[in-house]
Formats: sequence, C-alpha cells, structure tokens
Amino acid sequence: MPIGGELGIRSHEWWAYFKGTTHPAEKVLIIDPGRHYYSSIRVRYEGTSTFHEFETTRSHLPCKWEDLDDYLEAHPERPRQGEVATTAEPVHIVHTTNELRHIIHEEVANALTVTKFAYTYPEAAIAVGVSAELLRQAVSRGDLIVRYISTKPVFAAGDLRRWVESLPEEPRRYR
Repeated sequence: MPIGGELGIRSHEWWAYFKGTTHPAEKVLIIDPGRHYYSSIRVRYEGTSTFHEFETTRSHLPCKWEDLDDYLEAHPERPRQGEVATTAEPVHIVHTTNELRHIIHEEVANALTVTKFAYTYPEAAIAVGVSAELLRQAVSRGDLIVRYISTKPVFAAGDLRRWVESLPEEPRRYR
C-alpha cells in the first residue's frame, strides 16, 4: 500500500477540507499523510501567516483541491464557497409519557413486524377507541369475550373486531 493509504494522499499536495456538512471546503496543504489509511493526517490552512496546523481524518478530505469542482457537482448538498448550509428549524411536538410509551411500543412492534393478536384492557381500549370501563361493561353484559393468561385478562383481536362489527350503525336514541 502506498504511503498515505489507499487514497494516495502525499505530502505537499493541496486537498479540499470540509470541517462539517454545513461548511464550505477550505484549501489545506498536506504536511504528514500518515503511514496507513486510518492514520491522522496533519494539514495546514492555506494563506494563514501563523501556519495553523491541525490533524484530521480522511473523511474530511474527500478530494484534491483541483478536483473540487467535479466533487461539488457530484455532491450538490455540500455548500459552495461563501455560503453556509442551513437546516430547517426543529419542530417541537409535545406528548404525554403514556402517549410516548404507546408510540414507542407501536414503532417497536412495527419494526419487528409483530402482529398483535391479544390486548390488555388499556391496549384494547386504545385499539378500539373507547374507554376501558366501556369494555368492562360489554364483558359484564356478555357482549364481548375476555380470555385469561393465568390471571391476566386479554382480548383476542378477532373478538374485538367481531364486537365492533356487531355494534349498531346508528347511535342509540333516547326518548
């Protein structure tokens, strides 16, 4: 492998240095390219009378300075000289702890592609869109079947679906 690693970075070459994704390229002189690919690279800024030197990594040196125009054309997300990339203002969304727990639970279940087929009272209430008390009333009337895992009551997804489908299509009218 050549000195300076696979990229062939050599001493006294000018390279484009990106401090971060929101900063434009700066011209730096390679002082010490290191002995292997993962070595730190010692560079010096162009035009500084105090010879500001520092160490960086290869990820901040994507191309030689003379190839910068081609690199920027291939990477339009990188800011050009004289501009700084801006990011949109963050949007702050407020959720309660229980809402966050539910969202996280849902996301984990979706990520693991787990199809839920049994629900506890609170989960069934959320899934159906009613209160847990309304479910308890439906169970006590015999309209909804509750099953038990040891002593824990759960509702089968199919039972919940059948119960919802058996409900009237019109609201109850009181006289």
